[in-house]
Amino acid sequence: MESGVFTQIHADHTAHQVQWTAEMVREHGVHSLTITAPAYHLPRAYLTMLKALWESPVVLIPDPTPLSPLAIVPEFGVHACDMIPGEMERKMERKLQGKLQDNLAGHTGA
Repeated sequence: MESGVFTQIHADHTAHQVQWTAEMVREHGVHSLTITAPAYHLPRAYLTMLKALWESPVVLIPDPTPLSPLAIVPEFGVHACDMIPGEMERKMERKLQGKLQDNLAGHTGA
């Protein structure tokens, strides 16, 4: 595969984004993947993607978007720093549901 950028027009939530991305990775033989998200969301997005691609030898590269802690998150109308507690709660919920990868032992990617 040549270098490329795949864009998804719309996703209702992280799980839909991850499902679509995992399909694109497998379909196009992607070897590395950059996950770009606000810093408050990146840990959960990264661990969700890692879980979806656990058996794939894909290198995942976290790339936090620059965002001031005082910036207003348009979807929610609150400051970015106010998103952190909710993200931590969702991370714990997803971990208990088995939707997050929480152990890197045995991962085939670099």
